[in-house]
This record gives sequence, structure tokens and C-alpha cells, in this order.
Amino acid sequence: MFTITQESVLAKLPIAELRASLRTFLAPVTERLPDARLPAVAELMVHGIIASQSPLITQIARGAGHDDASIWPTSKRAYRFLENERFNHRLLLKGLYGWPKRRWLRNSQPTWWLRWTQSTSRNPTPSTWKG
Repeated sequence: MFTITQESVLAKLPIAELRASLRTFLAPVTERLPDARLPAVAELMVHGIIASQSPLITQIARGAGHDDASIWPTSKRAYRFLENERFNHRLLLKGLYGWPKRRWLRNSQPTWWLRWTQSTSRNPTPSTWKG
């Protein structure tokens, strides 16, 4: 009975809009990935984490999948993503740290910070630290 209620609720959700919103949200992270297929797996994993509310790979696959037959292949994709040797967690963190930095720059308009970073990127000496 719970499954029927859950399926009827999920059927009413605007899936295309939610996926577009998730894709926009993840863009700073996924644009740094070295392969064109990896952003789709990252989106699938985040979708599964949100749906399952669990960090376990099998639960993520269950939240991202549509039926029980897709749990194993989705888990396998997630494990391959996490064990990929062409990128590491630092690459993902660069994208994550870009969000607060862009938000801070957009909201506070820190002209002194911009002047400081521009001057130190050209000439990183202690005399330029005053701003």
C-alpha cells in the first residue's frame, strides 16, 4: 500500500524541472570531470542520495533506480565513479568551494578583496597585502 502511494506521489512530480535544477546546481562540480559520461553518473548519485537519504551505495542505487533489476547496475556505476583514477576528491572539492566563493562575491561586492587578489596574483609580496 505504501508503494502505491509513493508511486502516485512521484508520478505527479515535475521530473524534468527537478533534473534541470539538479544539473544547474551540480554544474560547477561536473564541468571539471574529465569524461563526458561522468557528469551523468554524478547527477544519478546525487539524485539517489536525495531520494534515499543515505550515503550507502546500494541505498543510493535504490533511490536512483526505477525497479529492483536496476539496483546492481546502478551500484556498479557508482563504484566505478568513486574508484575512477582520472580524478580524485580534490577535483570535486574545487567545484564545491566555488559555490560559496561565487555567492560571497555576488552578494557582498568586495572591491578590496578583488583588488588584493589581482595584485597578489601578479606580484605576491607583503607590501600588496594592505589592500
